[in-house]
Amino acid sequence: MEVASCLNRDVKHFTGFKRPVVWVYSGMGSQWCEMGADLMKIPIFEKSIENCHNILAPRGLNLKEILSSSDPTTFDNILHSFVGIAAIQIGLTDILRRLGMEPDYIIGHSVGELGCAYADGCFTAEEMILSAYSRGMASIETKVVFGSMAAVGLGYRKLRTMVPDEIEIACHNSADSSTISGPADKIADFVQELKSKNIFAKEVQCSNIPYHSKYIAEMGPKLLSRLNEVINTPKKRSSKWLS
Repeated sequence: MEVASCLNRDVKHFTGFKRPVVWVYSGMGSQWCEMGADLMKIPIFEKSIENCHNILAPRGLNLKEILSSSDPTTFDNILHSFVGIAAIQIGLTDILRRLGMEPDYIIGHSVGELGCAYADGCFTAEEMILSAYSRGMASIETKVVFGSMAAVGLGYRKLRTMVPDEIEIACHNSADSSTISGPADKIADFVQELKSKNIFAKEVQCSNIPYHSKYIAEMGPKLLSRLNEVINTPKKRSSKWLS
């Protein structure tokens, strides 16, 4: 008879304080090949994807193929990235809700704000997936500089003294994390410069579109026009949605 042994024991006093539950919705860069293949084995998730698939099918997109394809070029198409991320977020939100879970707070980054809108009840599933489609189409329809984005392990205060004029600090993530955006060649050179100084820097997959920068300003009016067509009744966010 084998005797079980405890390898680690960590006991902490429970104060009775309930920590808040926060749902976090990611942005561009969280997509990968076959990201929905295994999740679609979950009936609740599969039903959510089926609904989104049927909404996008008349627009010439095969969502199931996008989420299950092993083709490494699938997400080179920015439209696939946006609808793929949105569909996954809808499916995961539906699973959490079916399990009876509710967030105390909701927060999202970039296109992840669409996920927040769905979780907060501001968007229906149809409005969310079509808003993601709209953002993808606005990106395709707008001619912008061949760009790139990168995550950098420095806060805004330090980074602003180092970044070249052509590059913008797109996101102030934390005291030691930022995202930069700009022309692809300038980003690549600056990333290498940072790495040579042992500073973390990594380019983010963004289909060569420099989001969150001045270079995509012309995209705004086109996106707004499309959103006005798919958002039936605009609603204000609740206090749960931190923006």
